[in-house]
Amino acid sequence: QESNQFSQEYEENFSSIRASIMFVGPLLSRFNEVLVPDTGGDNIGQRSLAAHLEGFEALGCKTDFGPKGRIISYVSCSRRNYELSEISVTASANLLMLACGCNLELRLENVAIEPYVVSLSELLIKLGYPIEGIGSNVLNVYQKKNQDNIKDVLHVTGPDFIEASGIIALSVATRSNIIIKGISLS
Repeated sequence: QESNQFSQEYEENFSSIRASIMFVGPLLSRFNEVLVPDTGGDNIGQRSLAAHLEGFEALGCKTDFGPKGRIISYVSCSRRNYELSEISVTASANLLMLACGCNLELRLENVAIEPYVVSLSELLIKLGYPIEGIGSNVLNVYQKKNQDNIKDVLHVTGPDFIEASGIIALSVATRSNIIIKGISLS
């Protein structure tokens, strides 16, 4: 759709949760343009989207401001190295998805090492995107030989470690006995 023709429902849904920023990288790689209304839904304090926006710009995107929010367009990228301005799980994932979706060869530095980024990297590898450095703060993304060859894959993500930590803390506070299964100690 044209930038000015995004539906009211899209704007309301996108702006209702902060996590909607995670759609920007994949949408840019597929449609080359995304309307980004102001995100919301974050009641634990304001967190900046600067790491995302700076990364998008560094990887060949331009941002214009329209009456309904930011319009981010992917132009092209000749950059081979980018260091995130801060360690951010969501910015790391977003830039990784943009790099793979646009078939960029890129060294990403200052990448978050949380399980979510590791799991996403493992999924992208299964989809045929060559990535090295998983689990470290430097990821090397290489061009996929056949961008049109996307195969069906099975990928299981691990349990949410923050939720698991909350359950452990609750069991300590309530002096409850719990059994935790499926934990990787690595």
